[in-house]
Amino acid sequence: MISADAFSNILVTYVKPTNKETAFDMGLSLAKSNNAKLSVVEFMQAEQPEFLFFKSKNNKKKENEQKHLVEDALKKFEEKAKQENVDLKTSFKSTETLVDSIIQYVESNKIDLLIVDHPHMSHSEETHYNDVVSAIHDEVHCNMLTLK
Repeated sequence: MISADAFSNILVTYVKPTNKETAFDMGLSLAKSNNAKLSVVEFMQAEQPEFLFFKSKNNKKKENEQKHLVEDALKKFEEKAKQENVDLKTSFKSTETLVDSIIQYVESNKIDLLIVDHPHMSHSEETHYNDVVSAIHDEVHCNMLTLK
């Protein structure tokens, strides 16, 4: 059994754009009850550009729209954490290798609890997502909580 103050460094991350409140609220609650540091990192999988060697205006526009949505969500999380007196670090990272980026972040920041969302998806999306979560679970060397 894990003691109540077992976690000192918690990471909440998202592998698919979704309702982020559930995972964040769980991380915030656990960080507050454990007097732990909380990080929220949005890892956005970089999409292949329309043209092989450079991004089109549409690629850049879509990327900027996603970035603004993520930044707005992170600002709301920062305000909520401040109200709860929880130390929160937020960031946004674009990556080509989602699993490797998450694992690297966990290891380099000495995370002891990783919280990952589990959104409702179509069957094909769920198959892909389950593969990603399984890969993270197999590689990560800390406790992991997957939320539905």
